[in-house]
Amino acid sequence: MTRTVASYLVKMMEDAGVRNIYGIVGDSANPVFDEIRKTEGRINYVNVRNEEAGAFAAGADSQASGRPTAVIGSSGPGALHLVNGLYDCARNGAQVFAIATHVPSTEIGTQYFQETRPDQIFLDCCKYIGYVTSPLQMPRLAEMAMQAAILERGVGMIILPGDICSAEIEHPMVERVLATSRPVVRPADSDLDEVARAIEAADRVAIYGGAGCQGSHEDVIELAEKLNAPVGYTFRAKDILEADNPNGVGMTGLLGWGAAHMAIGDADLLLMLGTDFPYHAFMPDDCRIIQIDDTPSHLGRRAKVDMSLVGDIGETVRALSPKLSQSGDRKFLDKVLKSHGKAVKNLQTYVDHKGSGDGLRPEMVASSISRMADDDAIFSVDTGMCNVWGARYVKMRRGQRMLGSFNRQHGQCHAARDRCFDRHRQAENRLLR
Repeated sequence: MTRTVASYLVKMMEDAGVRNIYGIVGDSANPVFDEIRKTEGRINYVNVRNEEAGAFAAGADSQASGRPTAVIGSSGPGALHLVNGLYDCARNGAQVFAIATHVPSTEIGTQYFQETRPDQIFLDCCKYIGYVTSPLQMPRLAEMAMQAAILERGVGMIILPGDICSAEIEHPMVERVLATSRPVVRPADSDLDEVARAIEAADRVAIYGGAGCQGSHEDVIELAEKLNAPVGYTFRAKDILEADNPNGVGMTGLLGWGAAHMAIGDADLLLMLGTDFPYHAFMPDDCRIIQIDDTPSHLGRRAKVDMSLVGDIGETVRALSPKLSQSGDRKFLDKVLKSHGKAVKNLQTYVDHKGSGDGLRPEMVASSISRMADDDAIFSVDTGMCNVWGARYVKMRRGQRMLGSFNRQHGQCHAARDRCFDRHRQAENRLLR
């Protein structure tokens, strides 16, 4: 029995674990929507008011659920609206399968009604783009796009002309079972031995964790307690490492708070775990840095790294920990925790201070939202100043998530860092007076 390109596409999404597809019904996409209808709810269509919102929603869905999610835009402006949201998905490593339907294949290149060049427009925000020009290319191109989304943690796209979408496939090309699980790797034992020696030789060890610590909260905290090391974290890792962390000391960077900048600046050995922190100017240049990440391209591109190892954080930390002895020296940790407690108390002044006049301070609002939120709440902080209030006044509990455009801003120069620190010190001095 012959099947259509659209039916293969929807069946592949279902087999890959896609449960939701976001978008707006459009003429060139109708064959796909008809096949989604036939799944009888196994794939849920979520209608949005704009495809851009659909792409953002698909990224948030994937990050919150851990599953691949889909988004669709019809030819011309429908697909173009996906750009901003797909860039966000790409920067946040969301597993998103994007379908950009296109003008009829016979009209491509003729400046047809609403014709664009999606193969060029989306090139920078996709791990893979499969441009389907014949039914014979299916389902192979769709499978390659889906596997790129899952295994490379980003956007995998299919460009699908409307007429090909409804065409039948008589001889499917290389139909196969999708690989949907990422491999788990860790550094060689000899490299871990070298890391252990460096840690044992250090007097002041600090940990700075990122989104790569997802699923490894307990491992990182146990390592920190064994080393008596303060733990700072990126904004993306706030919902991973802030809760139930006795060694937590907040964040550094433009949104920094607490004593993370002190911990990183005063350490003689910094362990960067699963972070591609974008603001290189906030990274120390006078201490030894060991960076561990499961993405090789992240190693050493933000900081002067002395050792760089490729590995899953959980697997690596569990293999490293037995090679380390329990530290009996808490002087550095206690010093940083004392400074952190003072900084947190100073920040609370903005919540407790009533000021003059009517209205509420944003710090009060953010703090109240944090207290009232359910244990499984998902906070969305978008961009701008709401990131400041979210970073400093939303206190994460286990099971809560925080989503935002964390990787879409450019790195800052040393002058920007110094201005930021100066403003922070001036604010603290005013509070202390």
